[in-house]
Amino acid sequence: KLHNGNPLELKKVYFKSLKLMAVSGLAILAVYFFALPAVIEILLPDYLSATKAIKVLSLSLPFIFLATPGVQLLLSTEKYLKQVLLLSVFTLVFNVALNLVVIPKFGFLAAAWITVASDALSFLIFFLFIKYQILNRR
Repeated sequence: KLHNGNPLELKKVYFKSLKLMAVSGLAILAVYFFALPAVIEILLPDYLSATKAIKVLSLSLPFIFLATPGVQLLLSTEKYLKQVLLLSVFTLVFNVALNLVVIPKFGFLAAAWITVASDALSFLIFFLFIKYQILNRR
């Protein structure tokens, strides 16, 4: 309904959702980064070496949360389905290509950092697409 209605209302809902998801993503990041390693140390000491990767991967959480309102906005109409698919494939190719190059030389922690970069890139691409193709065109 918002795609065909008041463009200011669409913008308002999008940015309100973005703020809510940012707060949620940062809260969950804090739990993953600070509490989860302690839980692993106590309950799963055999997996203690995984905490470095978990801390790095937890940095992806805010970007994943921030990307969600944009993807939902784009998927709420069939008009942008092709763009969502193309942008998603682009970030997938970015991730896989970098992993093929970096993992043999630097290992699994590099793969974790590439995942963070891919999620940040995904959010940035979707945010810019929405900003310039939807919100500023109205």
